[in-house]
Amino acid sequence: MNIKRVVVPSRIVDYKLGFSHLNCVLKNSVSSRFTTVFVILLLALFLSSTKSSAQNPKTADILRQLTETIKSMPAIDMSFELIQNTSASDQNGFSGGKATSNSNRLTEDKVTSSSNKAGTPIYKGIVNAQETSYKLSNPELELYCDGTTKWILNVTAKELIIVPNDPSATDIVENPLGFLTSLNKGYEYPSRVTSISTNGKQLWIIDLTPVNKRLAYKSISVGVEKNSYIPRMIKYIAKDGSSYIINITGFERVNTLRPKDYFKFPSFRLTGLQVNDMR
Repeated sequence: MNIKRVVVPSRIVDYKLGFSHLNCVLKNSVSSRFTTVFVILLLALFLSSTKSSAQNPKTADILRQLTETIKSMPAIDMSFELIQNTSASDQNGFSGGKATSNSNRLTEDKVTSSSNKAGTPIYKGIVNAQETSYKLSNPELELYCDGTTKWILNVTAKELIIVPNDPSATDIVENPLGFLTSLNKGYEYPSRVTSISTNGKQLWIIDLTPVNKRLAYKSISVGVEKNSYIPRMIKYIAKDGSSYIINITGFERVNTLRPKDYFKFPSFRLTGLQVNDMR
């Protein structure tokens, strides 16, 4: 039998070995590349989460700071205006300013020109608050509360209603300061606040949903100034879908306490009024 010996050139063997090695390297390279990309993505997500947590504090912490700031003041003078928001594009969010978080519910020009976009303020008032007493002054409505009794005067109708004060009743318009210090209970809220910038101020935005579904409103958003934790804006959406913005135009600490009679309706003004005493 004749056996032919085939001589394979060493160059071909080298090519085969080289290709096999290259294929192995490529496989390892692709695997390594996917691993690297996966690790980078995990790091990016972690760092993004860490950064977000650092920039946006917990909602409960901001609520606590807000309440403590208000209660730490001996007395407060607050002026505000109530505006009905008629912007159809902003029925589900807070009308505030440019969002600096991932919230897309805010637009930059809503607050800076809120009077033009939402209309003329339908209600303005000044609140003087001191401990459990407060007084609200408005051309159409005056309210006195000494902590025990409440006097509500309809200026136009010349009607005075007198009722016992219920400390648990914190109406957003009648007693806005009492309302602001009661937000830490009775509401559901996301774990972290969002952030906006408006009128040169940096605000934390707190979105709240009342647990009690019988209330007249279905959601509330509060704008709290960073560092000072002073309330600057409130927006609430009624059950019928209408929304209202309360611009807090002044919020001043008062160190000199007023006499208790300041928060009682003056008896000399009873003349000419229809009085309904419901105590």
